[in-house]
Amino acid sequence: MPSSSKIVLGIGERLDDLAESVKGLSYHDWNRGDFVSDFYEVVGDETNQIYFDLTDRFDEPIDVWAAVTEGLGGIKRSKATSWELCQIYQHKGVVG
Repeated sequence: MPSSSKIVLGIGERLDDLAESVKGLSYHDWNRGDFVSDFYEVVGDETNQIYFDLTDRFDEPIDVWAAVTEGLGGIKRSKATSWELCQIYQHKGVVG
């Protein structure tokens, strides 16, 4: 994957719309089969911009702190979006 990509994260049903609106890449584009390793690679690349849709499939805002807390359970015991948010919070910090 090329550097300086726009990486789109969030609820699966909404990713394609967000990716199209920012001309970015969802996991459909960057996941090569090992989601966790591929996630760390794209998020860890400082040249990538991360776009995170913080609404649910009903277009309601998600409770970010509840999602981060759920994500502490790991990828197998939480929703992927919660795990993604938790990883970003733990490894990247909270950014505006």
